[in-house]
Amino acid sequence: PGIAFTWWGTGEMNGFASVTDTTGAQATALNTSFDVSGVTIGGDPASDYFVGAAAQRLQRTDIVNSFEANLLQGAMVDTGRLQIIGLAGFRYFRFTEVLTLGSVEFGSTFGANGGADEAYLSYRSFNNLYGGQLGAVLNYTISPRCSLYFTPKAGVFGNQMVVRRRLFLGDGTSNPTISAYKSDVSFLGQLDTGLNFMVRPNVYVYGGYRIVGVSNVALGDNQFGPSLSDVTSATQVKQSGSLILHGVTFGLSYLY
Repeated sequence: PGIAFTWWGTGEMNGFASVTDTTGAQATALNTSFDVSGVTIGGDPASDYFVGAAAQRLQRTDIVNSFEANLLQGAMVDTGRLQIIGLAGFRYFRFTEVLTLGSVEFGSTFGANGGADEAYLSYRSFNNLYGGQLGAVLNYTISPRCSLYFTPKAGVFGNQMVVRRRLFLGDGTSNPTISAYKSDVSFLGQLDTGLNFMVRPNVYVYGGYRIVGVSNVALGDNQFGPSLSDVTSATQVKQSGSLILHGVTFGLSYLY
């Protein structure tokens, strides 16, 4: 029996897409899919920037951090080469996303006029998950120093969600930030597999592959409503999204 403390995280995961008008006519230039009527930015109508636009772009940044404290049961199965250990514990999982739509008025370009010709609609979403999980550690010995591991985990979590909407110009002129809060239940599952290598009797390095799935999270995409002037909608968190992470992992384990 023992206690395992685990932390892992990702660097910034960035995405970018842009489109430029090629018609040369404002009447047939780029428009947003939501209604911007009745909204001003620094005293100017938002439609000056988001309707009949010369160019638009979308930027996304995602960051994930996870901390776990798990109790490990003594080996439930031990055949010499194969060991199976049960685990149960607490996890804190944080997923942050910033999704920003930028639009520049007809006849201008991004970066021109000190940014006064471009407007941005940004949603910053925070998902803070707290809860318990169950799982197992399967370890198969290949050699005295090397082993193959397989670790499934799953749990039910309370998700404290915060979404902040900001509407601003490229020169720093900004409307008041609108914040929304909500609590709900999310499910999280994780599957790890890879190789352990013993550097010293109590020090291991590992590398493998990880898949994480989370339900009922607030994504930036979910927050766009049909009308920018609908303040009631902006103060409500929409959390129908799902998150799937997967990729190569590497790290260090220390046994005390």
